[in-house]
Amino acid sequence: MNSIEGVQLDPRERGELTAQILERAVSEVGKNGATSNLKVGAYEAEEDTLRDGLEATYRQLAGIETDEARRYALVDKANAVRRWTLR
Repeated sequence: MNSIEGVQLDPRERGELTAQILERAVSEVGKNGATSNLKVGAYEAEEDTLRDGLEATYRQLAGIETDEARRYALVDKANAVRRWTLR
C-alpha cells in the first residue's frame, strides 16, 4: 500500500489497486492469522479491520462508477465482505 501512496493515480485506479491489496491481505490473514503491529496501509492486519477497509473501498468505487451494473456489483462485493452485527 505504501508504494502506491506516492504515485499519482486517478481515484478509480487507486481504488482498484487498494481493493486488490486488501483482498489479498484479508485472504492471507484468514489463512495465517492476524499479525500484531503490522498495517496494510491505514489498516491493522486483522481480518475485521481489513474487511472494513475493503468494504469502504468497494463503496467508494461504486460511488464513482457510471455503469449501473458494475456499480451494483461493487455494492454486492461491499456487502459480501461487510461485518455483520446482531444488534
